[in-house]
Amino acid sequence: MVEMYEQADSYFDEKYKAVSESRDAQEELVHYFEVYADYNENMGLETIKQLYTTNNKLFIAKGRYMQTTLQAIIEKRQASGELDNQISSEDITEFLFIAARGVIYNWCLHDGDFDLTIKMKQYMERLINTFKKQ
Repeated sequence: MVEMYEQADSYFDEKYKAVSESRDAQEELVHYFEVYADYNENMGLETIKQLYTTNNKLFIAKGRYMQTTLQAIIEKRQASGELDNQISSEDITEFLFIAARGVIYNWCLHDGDFDLTIKMKQYMERLINTFKKQ
């Protein structure tokens, strides 16, 4: 499993780094989770079903590349005034990952009968609005 997570980090690094810096916070964060969903779809439903178990504590391991990358994006966007800084970047990171894992888990429950990347985008567009600076 550790090797799969290392592969995920490499895939994510390659795909996500192509993001244009000109995106606003909403677009950047939504794109982040589109890449995350795309990776899960590419791994295949049966593989992902094996990962989504309470025995898999790697989901909550601190310091993983994807988590630190997301937290850095959030911190940058908080510093620019785009995202609410009344909530810590750590808490926002955790909140978004919990939601993203929920979308993926739901995809597994439905045997992949919907486009995960599209569904992830829909969820994240709405969710990220709650963290925008008013």
